[in-house]
Amino acid sequence: MTVHHVKRLTDLNQYSPSAAPGWVETMRTRRRKTLIVCSRCHADIHQQPKAQ
Repeated sequence: MTVHHVKRLTDLNQYSPSAAPGWVETMRTRRRKTLIVCSRCHADIHQQPKAQ
């Protein structure tokens, strides 16, 4: 297991509410800057394109 981290919760606002990846919605709902995920999921998160 690994931990995905964002600097600020407001960083999650760059993702559209209607098109946000599941991990973004989970972090928003829990109001947490960290999310424990498996190594493969963590790599997938970092491979996704940044929100515009």
